[in-house]
Amino acid sequence: MKYFEICDSIDTKVIGHDFPQSYKLKKGFNPDATNSFYDTCRSWRDNKFPTFTPNLNGLQLNKRCKITDSLSTCFLHVPLLNKRTLDLFNEFNLCEHRVYPAKVYWKEELQYYFLFPIDPMEKYIIWNESRFKLVVRGEELNMPTVNSKDEFIEESRKLRVSAYRNAREQIIELKVDSNFNLDFFILKRIGSALSYFVSQRLMDAINQNGITGFSIKSEFTITKAN
Repeated sequence: MKYFEICDSIDTKVIGHDFPQSYKLKKGFNPDATNSFYDTCRSWRDNKFPTFTPNLNGLQLNKRCKITDSLSTCFLHVPLLNKRTLDLFNEFNLCEHRVYPAKVYWKEELQYYFLFPIDPMEKYIIWNESRFKLVVRGEELNMPTVNSKDEFIEESRKLRVSAYRNAREQIIELKVDSNFNLDFFILKRIGSALSYFVSQRLMDAINQNGITGFSIKSEFTITKAN
């Protein structure tokens, strides 16, 4: 099965001339306020849902940006989608997630939604039958076989020390449990912190519906165990 690593678009023809499209809040909003962006981001880093109801309103879009179906912001690294895109995603098999509304301000008030996912892949990946590489300024270094996520993190650390700090991990092939059926998921510590992973059929739907704001970073295969 073909899958794609996708991220926020940086194409100026698509998003305009500011990236991310929002890097400040409307006057009167504070990202460090209780239950706001910083509190929510801490939950995301811990791969947990917030124990509170997040208040994620107040994103101010930059003057030189264009409106897209998926918006980029520096405040929370999860998909920020308009309703038509969220509705489209909901037609597919998504990893465990919650949806939090967010009022976005541009020339007018816009309603968007943060799709807040939890990394589910620990229970699916067969590590010693999966293959990964480290991408270093265009050069690709194959990673050794690992038996667990902890081993993966350690081998990645070793390669980064011997190579370059700006190297990043990339999937070549994932071998997964036969129960795996996801069209959308995240995988912490693999790829960019700003990346999401989608199936071919979800990627096709994104393209067929003209959804804007995403860019493909890489593609790979997922194979189910017999």
